[in-house]
Amino acid sequence: TIQTITRKVKIMKIFEIQQRDAQLLQNLYNIWEASVKATHSFLSKKEIQKIAAYVPKSLQEVPHLIVAANAKGMPSGFMGITDRKIEMLFLAPQERGKGLGKRLIQYGVDHYSVDEVAVNEQNPQALGFYQHMGFQIDRRSDFDEQGNPYPLLHLKLRPTSFPQKDAQNVQNIRPFQISDIDALMALWLEGNLKAHAYIPSDYWINNYDEVKKELPQATVYVYEQDHQILGFIGLTGQYIAGIFVHDEMQSKGIGKQLLDFVKRNNDRLTLHVYQKNYRAVAFYRREQFSVTAQQIEEHTQEIEYAMTWQR
Repeated sequence: TIQTITRKVKIMKIFEIQQRDAQLLQNLYNIWEASVKATHSFLSKKEIQKIAAYVPKSLQEVPHLIVAANAKGMPSGFMGITDRKIEMLFLAPQERGKGLGKRLIQYGVDHYSVDEVAVNEQNPQALGFYQHMGFQIDRRSDFDEQGNPYPLLHLKLRPTSFPQKDAQNVQNIRPFQISDIDALMALWLEGNLKAHAYIPSDYWINNYDEVKKELPQATVYVYEQDHQILGFIGLTGQYIAGIFVHDEMQSKGIGKQLLDFVKRNNDRLTLHVYQKNYRAVAFYRREQFSVTAQQIEEHTQEIEYAMTWQR
Protein backbone atom coordinates (compact mmCIF):
# COMPACT_ATOMS: atom_id res chain seq x y z
CA THR A 1 0.00 0.00 0.00
CA ILE A 2 0.98 3.62 -0.55
CA GLN A 3 0.37 6.55 1.75
CA THR A 4 -2.28 8.54 -0.13
CA ILE A 5 -4.36 8.63 -3.26
CA THR A 6 -4.45 12.41 -3.59
CA ARG A 7 -1.28 13.22 -5.55
CA LYS A 8 -1.75 15.03 -8.84
CA VAL A 9 0.25 14.94 -12.07
CA LYS A 10 -0.33 16.81 -15.28
CA ILE A 11 -1.32 13.96 -17.58
CA MET A 12 -4.45 12.66 -19.25
CA LYS A 13 -6.69 10.23 -17.43
CA ILE A 14 -9.33 8.10 -19.14
CA PHE A 15 -12.54 7.04 -17.44
CA GLU A 16 -16.18 6.24 -18.10
CA ILE A 17 -18.69 8.98 -17.31
CA GLN A 18 -21.24 8.05 -14.66
CA GLN A 19 -23.30 11.27 -14.68
CA ARG A 20 -23.81 13.24 -17.90
CA ASP A 21 -24.50 16.78 -16.72
CA ALA A 22 -25.22 19.68 -19.05
CA GLN A 23 -21.78 21.29 -18.71
CA LEU A 24 -19.95 18.06 -19.54
CA LEU A 25 -22.11 17.43 -22.59
CA GLN A 26 -21.50 20.99 -23.78
CA ASN A 27 -17.74 20.50 -23.40
CA LEU A 28 -17.91 17.29 -25.42
CA TYR A 29 -20.06 18.95 -28.06
CA ASN A 30 -17.41 21.69 -28.38
CA ILE A 31 -14.74 19.03 -28.92
CA TRP A 32 -16.91 17.34 -31.55
CA GLU A 33 -17.48 20.62 -33.37
CA ALA A 34 -13.81 21.63 -33.35
CA SER A 35 -12.72 18.16 -34.44
CA VAL A 36 -15.22 17.95 -37.30
CA LYS A 37 -14.25 21.39 -38.60
CA ALA A 38 -10.58 20.35 -38.52
CA THR A 39 -10.98 16.94 -40.19
CA HIS A 40 -14.23 16.82 -42.18
CA SER A 41 -13.34 19.18 -45.00
CA PHE A 42 -15.82 17.40 -47.29
CA LEU A 43 -18.72 18.85 -45.26
CA SER A 44 -20.08 22.33 -45.83
CA LYS A 45 -20.91 24.63 -42.93
CA LYS A 46 -24.60 23.97 -43.50
CA GLU A 47 -24.04 20.21 -43.50
CA ILE A 48 -22.11 20.39 -40.23
CA GLN A 49 -24.94 22.35 -38.67
CA LYS A 50 -27.42 19.73 -39.83
CA ILE A 51 -25.39 16.88 -38.32
CA ALA A 52 -24.82 18.90 -35.14
CA ALA A 53 -28.52 18.62 -34.34
CA TYR A 54 -28.06 14.90 -33.67
CA VAL A 55 -24.97 15.22 -31.46
CA PRO A 56 -26.46 16.18 -28.04
CA LYS A 57 -28.92 13.28 -28.16
CA SER A 58 -26.18 10.87 -29.24
CA LEU A 59 -23.95 11.97 -26.36
CA GLN A 60 -26.81 11.52 -23.93
CA GLU A 61 -27.92 8.11 -25.21
CA VAL A 62 -24.75 6.23 -26.19
CA PRO A 63 -24.48 3.34 -23.66
CA HIS A 64 -20.84 3.93 -22.70
CA LEU A 65 -19.28 7.39 -22.80
CA ILE A 66 -15.53 7.43 -22.18
CA VAL A 67 -13.69 10.70 -21.59
CA ALA A 68 -10.02 11.65 -21.64
CA ALA A 69 -9.47 14.58 -19.25
CA ASN A 70 -6.44 16.67 -18.36
CA ALA A 71 -5.14 17.32 -14.85
CA LYS A 72 -7.72 20.07 -14.35
CA GLY A 73 -10.54 17.68 -15.24
CA MET A 74 -11.29 19.31 -18.59
CA PRO A 75 -12.15 16.87 -21.40
CA SER A 76 -9.68 16.66 -24.27
CA GLY A 77 -11.32 13.80 -26.12
CA PHE A 78 -14.08 11.24 -25.86
CA MET A 79 -15.36 7.95 -27.21
CA GLY A 80 -18.85 6.42 -27.33
CA ILE A 81 -19.41 2.65 -27.39
CA THR A 82 -22.45 0.49 -28.15
CA ASP A 83 -21.89 -3.21 -27.56
CA ARG A 84 -18.51 -3.77 -29.27
CA LYS A 85 -18.71 -0.86 -31.70
CA ILE A 86 -17.03 2.53 -31.45
CA GLU A 87 -19.88 4.89 -32.28
CA MET A 88 -17.81 8.07 -31.92
CA LEU A 89 -14.24 9.09 -31.15
CA PHE A 90 -13.23 12.74 -31.26
CA LEU A 91 -10.21 14.62 -29.96
CA ALA A 92 -9.61 18.31 -29.46
CA PRO A 93 -7.50 19.38 -32.47
CA GLN A 94 -4.51 20.27 -30.27
CA GLU A 95 -4.43 16.71 -28.85
CA ARG A 96 -4.15 14.90 -32.18
CA GLY A 97 -0.94 13.01 -32.83
CA LYS A 98 -0.12 12.48 -29.14
CA GLY A 99 -1.33 8.90 -28.73
CA LEU A 100 -4.58 9.82 -27.01
CA GLY A 101 -6.75 8.19 -29.66
CA LYS A 102 -4.84 4.93 -29.27
CA ARG A 103 -5.29 5.04 -25.48
CA LEU A 104 -9.04 5.50 -25.89
CA ILE A 105 -9.24 2.54 -28.27
CA GLN A 106 -7.15 0.42 -25.89
CA TYR A 107 -9.61 1.30 -23.10
CA GLY A 108 -12.47 0.18 -25.33
CA VAL A 109 -10.70 -3.08 -26.18
CA ASP A 110 -9.89 -3.79 -22.54
CA HIS A 111 -13.30 -3.00 -21.09
CA TYR A 112 -15.79 -3.67 -23.88
CA SER A 113 -13.88 -5.79 -26.43
CA VAL A 114 -14.53 -3.23 -29.16
CA ASP A 115 -13.72 -4.50 -32.64
CA GLU A 116 -15.84 -2.42 -35.01
CA VAL A 117 -16.02 1.18 -36.22
CA ALA A 118 -17.39 3.07 -39.23
CA VAL A 119 -15.74 6.10 -40.86
CA ASN A 120 -16.73 8.43 -43.66
CA GLU A 121 -15.14 7.39 -46.92
CA GLN A 122 -14.24 11.04 -47.55
CA ASN A 123 -12.27 11.24 -44.29
CA PRO A 124 -8.87 9.73 -45.21
CA GLN A 125 -7.28 10.95 -41.96
CA ALA A 126 -9.69 8.90 -39.84
CA LEU A 127 -9.39 5.89 -42.14
CA GLY A 128 -5.60 6.04 -41.96
CA PHE A 129 -5.69 6.32 -38.16
CA TYR A 130 -7.91 3.28 -37.70
CA GLN A 131 -5.94 1.23 -40.21
CA HIS A 132 -2.78 2.16 -38.31
CA MET A 133 -4.51 0.90 -35.15
CA GLY A 134 -5.15 -2.46 -36.81
CA PHE A 135 -8.65 -2.06 -38.28
CA GLN A 136 -9.40 -3.44 -41.74
CA ILE A 137 -12.18 -2.50 -44.18
CA ASP A 138 -14.95 -5.07 -43.90
CA ARG A 139 -17.66 -3.52 -46.08
CA ARG A 140 -18.99 -0.28 -47.56
CA SER A 141 -22.40 1.39 -47.38
CA ASP A 142 -23.63 4.22 -49.61
CA PHE A 143 -25.26 6.24 -46.80
CA ASP A 144 -24.42 7.23 -43.24
CA GLU A 145 -26.54 6.32 -40.19
CA GLN A 146 -28.84 9.32 -40.74
CA GLY A 147 -29.48 8.35 -44.37
CA ASN A 148 -27.30 11.12 -45.79
CA PRO A 149 -25.36 10.39 -49.02
CA TYR A 150 -21.98 10.12 -47.28
CA PRO A 151 -20.59 6.62 -47.89
CA LEU A 152 -19.31 4.76 -44.84
CA LEU A 153 -16.49 2.26 -44.57
CA HIS A 154 -17.18 -0.35 -41.90
CA LEU A 155 -13.97 -1.58 -40.28
CA LYS A 156 -13.18 -4.61 -38.13
CA LEU A 157 -10.24 -4.90 -35.75
CA ARG A 158 -7.65 -7.59 -36.39
CA PRO A 159 -7.62 -9.89 -33.32
CA THR A 160 -3.88 -9.45 -32.69
CA SER A 161 -3.80 -5.65 -33.01
CA PHE A 162 -4.31 -4.83 -29.33
CA PRO A 163 -3.20 -6.92 -26.34
CA GLN A 164 -6.10 -8.70 -24.68
CA LYS A 165 -6.26 -9.18 -20.93
CA ASP A 166 -6.38 -12.60 -19.32
CA ALA A 167 -9.96 -13.88 -19.16
CA GLN A 168 -9.96 -14.15 -15.37
CA ASN A 169 -8.71 -10.57 -15.04
CA VAL A 170 -11.53 -9.38 -17.30
CA GLN A 171 -13.95 -11.21 -15.05
CA ASN A 172 -12.65 -9.88 -11.75
CA ILE A 173 -11.38 -6.37 -12.53
CA ARG A 174 -13.77 -3.57 -13.44
CA PRO A 175 -13.91 0.24 -13.38
CA PHE A 176 -14.86 2.01 -10.15
CA GLN A 177 -18.51 2.82 -9.49
CA ILE A 178 -19.57 5.49 -7.01
CA SER A 179 -21.44 2.84 -4.99
CA ASP A 180 -18.04 1.23 -4.26
CA ILE A 181 -16.77 4.21 -2.28
CA ASP A 182 -17.41 2.96 1.28
CA ALA A 183 -15.92 -0.47 0.62
CA LEU A 184 -12.84 1.08 -1.01
CA MET A 185 -12.34 3.53 1.81
CA ALA A 186 -12.52 0.69 4.34
CA LEU A 187 -9.71 -1.07 2.42
CA TRP A 188 -7.77 2.19 2.22
CA LEU A 189 -7.92 2.83 5.97
CA GLU A 190 -7.32 -0.78 6.96
CA GLY A 191 -4.38 -1.10 4.58
CA ASN A 192 -2.67 2.09 5.63
CA LEU A 193 -3.06 1.43 9.36
CA LYS A 194 -1.56 -2.04 9.01
CA ALA A 195 1.25 -1.19 6.59
CA HIS A 196 2.36 2.00 8.32
CA ALA A 197 2.53 1.24 12.04
CA TYR A 198 5.40 3.75 12.29
CA ILE A 199 3.00 6.60 11.40
CA PRO A 200 0.42 7.77 13.99
CA SER A 201 -3.02 6.42 13.15
CA ASP A 202 -4.48 9.92 13.44
CA TYR A 203 -2.70 10.84 10.21
CA TRP A 204 -4.81 8.37 8.22
CA ILE A 205 -8.00 9.02 10.14
CA ASN A 206 -7.68 12.79 9.68
CA ASN A 207 -7.11 12.35 5.93
CA TYR A 208 -10.03 9.97 5.46
CA ASP A 209 -12.62 12.56 4.39
CA GLU A 210 -10.28 14.29 1.96
CA VAL A 211 -9.28 11.01 0.32
CA LYS A 212 -12.95 9.96 0.07
CA LYS A 213 -13.64 13.23 -1.74
CA GLU A 214 -10.67 12.84 -4.11
CA LEU A 215 -11.02 9.13 -4.86
CA PRO A 216 -13.76 9.45 -7.54
CA GLN A 217 -11.54 11.93 -9.41
CA ALA A 218 -8.84 9.30 -9.90
CA THR A 219 -8.87 6.41 -12.37
CA VAL A 220 -9.77 3.45 -10.17
CA TYR A 221 -10.09 -0.25 -10.96
CA VAL A 222 -11.72 -2.66 -8.54
CA TYR A 223 -10.99 -6.34 -7.99
CA GLU A 224 -14.30 -8.06 -7.20
CA GLN A 225 -14.98 -11.73 -6.59
CA ASP A 226 -18.33 -13.28 -5.66
CA HIS A 227 -19.78 -9.76 -5.31
CA GLN A 228 -17.14 -8.82 -2.71
CA ILE A 229 -14.56 -6.09 -3.32
CA LEU A 230 -11.18 -7.51 -2.41
CA GLY A 231 -8.85 -4.81 -3.69
CA PHE A 232 -8.38 -1.78 -5.90
CA ILE A 233 -5.77 0.32 -7.66
CA GLY A 234 -5.94 4.07 -8.13
CA LEU A 235 -4.10 6.15 -10.70
CA THR A 236 -3.77 9.76 -11.70
CA GLY A 237 -2.51 9.57 -15.24
CA GLN A 238 0.51 7.25 -15.09
CA TYR A 239 1.05 7.79 -11.36
CA ILE A 240 -0.04 4.91 -9.12
CA ALA A 241 -1.60 6.57 -6.10
CA GLY A 242 -2.24 3.28 -4.32
CA ILE A 243 -2.86 -0.45 -4.43
CA PHE A 244 -4.98 -1.85 -1.62
CA VAL A 245 -5.92 -5.47 -1.00
CA HIS A 246 -8.12 -6.96 1.72
CA ASP A 247 -5.99 -8.14 4.65
CA GLU A 248 -7.15 -11.75 4.38
CA MET A 249 -6.50 -11.86 0.62
CA GLN A 250 -2.94 -10.55 0.51
CA SER A 251 -0.20 -12.68 -1.08
CA LYS A 252 -2.80 -14.32 -3.34
CA GLY A 253 -1.87 -12.44 -6.52
CA ILE A 254 -4.58 -9.79 -6.44
CA GLY A 255 -2.17 -6.86 -6.20
CA LYS A 256 -0.15 -8.26 -9.11
CA GLN A 257 -3.28 -8.73 -11.23
CA LEU A 258 -4.32 -5.12 -10.60
CA LEU A 259 -0.82 -3.90 -11.44
CA ASP A 260 -0.58 -6.03 -14.59
CA PHE A 261 -3.99 -4.69 -15.62
CA VAL A 262 -2.79 -1.07 -15.68
CA LYS A 263 0.58 -1.96 -17.17
CA ARG A 264 -1.19 -3.04 -20.34
CA ASN A 265 -2.32 0.52 -21.06
CA ASN A 266 0.89 2.29 -20.07
CA ASP A 267 4.51 2.27 -21.16
CA ARG A 268 5.62 3.93 -17.92
CA LEU A 269 4.30 4.04 -14.35
CA THR A 270 5.53 5.90 -11.28
CA LEU A 271 4.71 5.81 -7.56
CA HIS A 272 5.91 6.74 -4.08
CA VAL A 273 6.30 4.28 -1.22
CA TYR A 274 7.66 4.67 2.30
CA GLN A 275 11.13 3.23 2.80
CA LYS A 276 9.93 1.41 5.93
CA ASN A 277 7.11 -0.28 4.03
CA TYR A 278 9.46 -3.15 3.28
CA ARG A 279 6.78 -5.48 1.98
CA ALA A 280 5.52 -2.95 -0.58
CA VAL A 281 9.05 -2.02 -1.66
CA ALA A 282 9.88 -5.70 -2.22
CA PHE A 283 6.64 -6.20 -4.17
CA TYR A 284 7.36 -3.33 -6.53
CA ARG A 285 10.95 -4.43 -7.04
CA ARG A 286 9.68 -7.89 -8.04
CA GLU A 287 7.38 -6.17 -10.52
CA GLN A 288 10.37 -4.45 -12.17
CA PHE A 289 10.04 -1.04 -10.51
CA SER A 290 13.29 0.68 -9.63
CA VAL A 291 14.05 3.45 -7.13
CA THR A 292 14.70 6.71 -8.95
CA ALA A 293 14.78 9.15 -6.02
CA GLN A 294 14.57 9.40 -2.24
CA GLN A 295 13.07 12.20 -0.18
CA ILE A 296 11.48 13.14 3.14
CA GLU A 297 7.69 13.14 2.90
CA GLU A 298 6.67 16.51 4.33
CA HIS A 299 3.57 15.48 6.31
CA THR A 300 5.01 12.43 8.08
CA GLN A 301 8.73 13.26 7.95
CA GLU A 302 9.35 9.69 6.85
CA ILE A 303 11.72 8.70 4.04
CA GLU A 304 9.93 7.68 0.87
CA TYR A 305 11.13 6.27 -2.43
CA ALA A 306 10.10 7.41 -5.88
CA MET A 307 9.89 4.28 -8.04
CA THR A 308 9.42 3.89 -11.79
CA TRP A 309 8.50 1.05 -14.12
CA GLN A 310 9.14 1.35 -17.85
CA ARG A 311 8.24 -1.11 -20.60
